[in-house]
Amino acid sequence: MILDTFIPELAFSSALSDITLVEVIEDITFELSYKQSDNSYKVVLSEPYTPDNDAMIYIIDLQKIIDGYLSDSPVLDFKFRFEGESDTIEYSSRILLSRAELDVDARKFVSQRFLSVMKGDKTIRPESLEYLSVYALESQVVNITASYRNNETGNYESDSFTVPNPVVNQITTIDVSPAKYAKEGKTLVKYTVSCGTRQMNYLIDNLSAPSLAEILFTNNFGVPETFSTSGNLARERKFENEYATIKGEYIKANNSFHIEHTANTGIMDQHTANWIESDLFSSYNTFLVQDMQIWKGITIIDQTVKRTSDKTEQPAYEFKYRLKQRNQEVTEFHKYLYRLFDPTFDKTYN
Repeated sequence: MILDTFIPELAFSSALSDITLVEVIEDITFELSYKQSDNSYKVVLSEPYTPDNDAMIYIIDLQKIIDGYLSDSPVLDFKFRFEGESDTIEYSSRILLSRAELDVDARKFVSQRFLSVMKGDKTIRPESLEYLSVYALESQVVNITASYRNNETGNYESDSFTVPNPVVNQITTIDVSPAKYAKEGKTLVKYTVSCGTRQMNYLIDNLSAPSLAEILFTNNFGVPETFSTSGNLARERKFENEYATIKGEYIKANNSFHIEHTANTGIMDQHTANWIESDLFSSYNTFLVQDMQIWKGITIIDQTVKRTSDKTEQPAYEFKYRLKQRNQEVTEFHKYLYRLFDPTFDKTYN
C-alpha cells in the first residue's frame, strides 16, 4: 500500500479533499480523527474501502468533513490512518481552513501573507471596523506605520505603533481599526500593518459619506473581515396576510412579513471586486456593524455578480440580505430618547 497523495505537516483543508492509495492488495479501513483540547484524538470518520481492479483506492470529498470541524476553530491537528491486516500508514497534519483552492502551499502562504485573499490595498472610512489575522510560524512583531496630514500646516507626518505579538503556531486576530490611530488636529491618510514579510495597506477615504451598510463576515480562512458599501441602500417590506370572516366581519387573522434590503457596493477597484465576489458572497456568517460594534446577524440571499473582459470595467455589485432573526421589526430609539429638540433641530444644541 502506497499513499499517492502528499499530506504535509501544515496544510489547507482544500488541499486534502481527495486522497489516493495505490498498489493496495487488501481491504483498508480509513480513520480520520482530530486533536481535542485535552490532547486526545476523537475519531470523526471510520470507513472500510476495497481496492478497484487497478489496486487503487480513492477517498473523495474529505474537505466537507474537515471544514465542518474547522468552522468553529479554523486550525486543528488531524490524524489520517490507513489500516489493513498486513500494513498500516499514519500521518498527522495541522490543517487550516481554506474554502478556496490556492496555488501555493500553506507554509509558504502563511509565512508571507495575512489570512486574507485580498491582493491589493484596502480603501476604508475613518469609522470602519477592521480586523487582520495572522498565522505566525515563529515569534514576530506586528508594526503599524501611519501617515497624517497636519490640519494647520498641511504638512505630512508619520508615526509608528505596536500591538501584542501574535501567538506562534496559532491564528491571532488583530483589531486594526483606523480609530485606534487617530490624532487630534491631524487627518489620518493611510497606515500600513506589517508582520515579517507580510504587509497590508489601508487607504483612508476622508471625503465620502459614512457607509450605509458595513458588513463583518468570516472569510475564506474562517477569520473576520469587514466591507463597507459606498452605493445606495434600499429596503422592501414583503407582507403575507391571512383573512377570515368571523361573526360576519371580514378581518385580518394573521400577518407576517420580512424586510429585504438591497445594497449596492459602489464602484470598486479590481482587487476589491475579486475579494468581495469570492469571499463575502460565499461566507456563511455575516453581520451588520453599527458604531464600530457588531449589531445583527444577516443572511445574504441574492447577489448580482457580472464581469466582462473589458480592462476599463469598473465593477459594482448589488446584493440582497435579510436579518437572521425571526422578528424583522427592529425599531431603534437610543439616538432620540435624550434629545432636547426634535431630530430636525441643529444637533449642536444637543
